[in-house]
Amino acid sequence: MSQSILAVRGIGPAAAAILAESGIKTVADLAAKTPLQVATIKGFNELRAAQVIEEAQALLSPVDVTLEQKLDPDELLADKKADKKADKKADKKADKKADKKADKKADKKADKKADKKADKKADKKADKKADKKADKKADKKADKKADKKADKKADKKADKKADKKAKKKAKKKADKKAKKT
Repeated sequence: MSQSILAVRGIGPAAAAILAESGIKTVADLAAKTPLQVATIKGFNELRAAQVIEEAQALLSPVDVTLEQKLDPDELLADKKADKKADKKADKKADKKADKKADKKADKKADKKADKKADKKADKKADKKADKKADKKADKKADKKADKKADKKADKKADKKADKKAKKKAKKKADKKAKKT
């Protein structure tokens, strides 16, 4: 029968669950992995991975255990508590890292959205300014054209009036001359 991964020093219930998700359920499964493979799992760095793999391999190798080498139950309990504490710390660190990453991603998304909104506002402002400028230019051109047309009409009217006056004067002069002769 295979030994439970919980027998490995440095593996508590939380770490065992994480390892099980990666397919590592027994001491033999863990002993067969490399530190780099285990280090890719949440809560494990290369150092911790190397330590737990070494512990797993030690559990699998036959050892001559004397009574002096056996751990007493209090020591085993202390080791399990230490393992649990280390697992909790690793989980907390991993959660903190994940939260930081999520916050960074959310900030980036918010910045992108704000930039897009600002760009849209700036574009709208620039378009409005360009439209206003074009309208002003068109109005100026239309006014100039209207003024030119009005000036031309006024000049034509003035010329006509002057011609009429000149003809009248010339006729009067001719009539006066004709009367004298």
